Amino acid sequence: MSSLKKLIPMVALVAVVALSPASANAQEQRFRVSFAPSVAAMDGDAEVAFSGTAAYRFSEHLWFEGDLTWLDAAAGGLRDRRFDFEMPFAFAGGLSDDIRRRAGVFGRNAIGIPGPPNLPILPIYGDHFSASVDGSTFIGTLGVRYELPVQTSRFRPYLAGGLGINTTDQDLRVEPLGIDASTSRTGFAFDGGAGASIRVWHQLWADMDAKYFRLSGDRDIMRLGGGVSYRF
Repeated sequence: MSSLKKLIPMVALVAVVALSPASANAQEQRFRVSFAPSVAAMDGDAEVAFSGTAAYRFSEHLWFEGDLTWLDAAAGGLRDRRFDFEMPFAFAGGLSDDIRRRAGVFGRNAIGIPGPPNLPILPIYGDHFSASVDGSTFIGTLGVRYELPVQTSRFRPYLAGGLGINTTDQDLRVEPLGIDASTSRTGFAFDGGAGASIRVWHQLWADMDAKYFRLSGDRDIMRLGGGVSYRF
């Protein structure tokens, strides 16, 4: 029993010494950068997205955070496609309408960004005719991230929200007609989400994230992903 009484204070002292550096490091880690591959969904459609954040902790639980998201599609515009036409070809309707039918829209009910410009009705002859559509969406927001009080030195659940802008670009090329048209739209964006960070080794953390974006033009995007972050 006397040995046990001597052992208990020693174990407590070792625990305090072991945990103190981790706690101190947590308090000193004022900056955080992260990168995450993600999937962005809109009206049942999904595309690849990449996101990154940079943040500064100004209190025990609050971070000032900047979030950047790049989506490999024009949100509300035509889907990325390349397609060929049988030759010779004569359009019963406008060229724009035919391309819209073939390409489809990312976000089935979305009307946020215009499609290709109105092109003339014309017969086309030759041995090759193709069209390609390419688009992207860029979202940048500034906001706050709140790490919940239930956090531990290794597990940090959080809530986040912010305001910013979005830019949606779309390009259309028709060969060999020499048609190269583009359209772009810039407007507001706001986001809200939740997630968790788990410390895997020293200052390296694994992140899980779900975030909702509301974009100008009545467009709604849900981003789901996971990545890594570094705190220093």
